[in-house]
Amino acid sequence: MEHVATFSGFGRHGISPETVHDEDARSNFMMDLYRHLGSNAGQGRRDVFEGRVKPAFVKEHGRAPKDRHEVRKAVKDDPYFQFWGHLRVLANQTLFYENSQTVERQLDTLIDKAKPGKPKGKLELDPNFEIPKYQAPFDMHWMPGSFFTETAKDDVAAGAMYDSGGLYVMTSGNLGPLGDGGAYSVINYLREKYPDFKPKRVLDQGCTVGHNTLPFKESWPDAEVIGLDIGAPVLRYAHARAESLGVDVTFTQQNAEETKYDDESFDFVTSTMFLHETSRKAVYNIIAEGYRILKPGGLMLHVEPAVPLVRRSVRAVRAGLGYPQQQRTVLGSDARHGPCRSRGRKWLQAQRYHRRNGRLNPADQDRQLRQRPRRLVRLRGLEALA
Repeated sequence: MEHVATFSGFGRHGISPETVHDEDARSNFMMDLYRHLGSNAGQGRRDVFEGRVKPAFVKEHGRAPKDRHEVRKAVKDDPYFQFWGHLRVLANQTLFYENSQTVERQLDTLIDKAKPGKPKGKLELDPNFEIPKYQAPFDMHWMPGSFFTETAKDDVAAGAMYDSGGLYVMTSGNLGPLGDGGAYSVINYLREKYPDFKPKRVLDQGCTVGHNTLPFKESWPDAEVIGLDIGAPVLRYAHARAESLGVDVTFTQQNAEETKYDDESFDFVTSTMFLHETSRKAVYNIIAEGYRILKPGGLMLHVEPAVPLVRRSVRAVRAGLGYPQQQRTVLGSDARHGPCRSRGRKWLQAQRYHRRNGRLNPADQDRQLRQRPRRLVRLRGLEALA
């Protein structure tokens, strides 16, 4: 019988939020729901496309859809795709609502835990850092506050929510107890293709809680490994997480489009499922910056679903061309779909206020639930259908 991961398999560490039975049960339910959406219901999208959407398109146009843009236009009004999309959105909103309650009731304790006495690694935060415009108005993954919002001194809530309730649950545990399966896939690939490659300096872009950063240090213990992200709360959490696991890593708050590092200063520049959360122009800038800081003979490797956009950016940078303004977006998971998400941050701040000043009564709880931020449908994964 095939092993199915449950929330009990989540890799605990020194700053992991503590959970009770009911919270674990809800996480197990959400993991099963994500499995269903990705397998049975996910396969249903292909069946519906092949059996209903594509024949209707051929009948109307006399040919099959020529690219992903025509595929998306063809499926966006189909009830099955709409149902799947709404369910996927609701799953994320429900997940992070429930997880925020778990984190909020122990946030003060988590903040205290995130202050290690004698750290092995470093944490570099910039109090004047400006969040990029393509990130600032939105709640990534529908997580209230995204990766960067702070409503308490030395806030780590975003990191705690993403680590325990987001990353592990949304992937149904498929990336392993510590969520580091992506990094080990990269490492195994490099060992097979470049067995003599032993970088002395590594940059992990968009590192969030450092789940894919630590394996590089564990695999190349003599290397200086740096995790870079825009969000101070996730970086504080990442630093404390690494310290509790005994891994010496530097975490720094910078924009991957324009870093403070010297030319030709890294042997290895990498990211895992990060570029699609930026913008078209940012992808180009990040690739160009990667080439700037990469040493001769160094390697750059990005694990990314938005392959066409990355490939075009790489070609443009190599050819010495500027940002290709004519590019169209190919990001099926583009976070810019949907209305402004400032309501999500206001809702989060209201929740924190009530949590710190006594529990809500049932009527207020029901009102808060009705006021949870809603989003327009985003149709994901359409690249696979094109």
